[in-house]
Amino acid sequence: MNHFFEKKIEDYGFVLTPEHWNGIQHVEGEKDHYSPGRRTQLPLAAFAHMCDNWSARGWFNFPAESNDSWKGATRSRLSL
Repeated sequence: MNHFFEKKIEDYGFVLTPEHWNGIQHVEGEKDHYSPGRRTQLPLAAFAHMCDNWSARGWFNFPAESNDSWKGATRSRLSL
């Protein structure tokens, strides 16, 4: 688990369930935790991973850097 996230969660006083922690741990996939014999990602983690994947692969170029058709759309970072 990323200690930065753990520290921020602690700093803000959030209380997370084991399913929340599982979602944070596996938002980018199961990686080294994959097992063909058991489910590693709980439903929240699977959904968060799906959203992460779609934002990175489905909408990777939206909004456009300039002249986007969506009024007021801007990018938060210009270079990735």
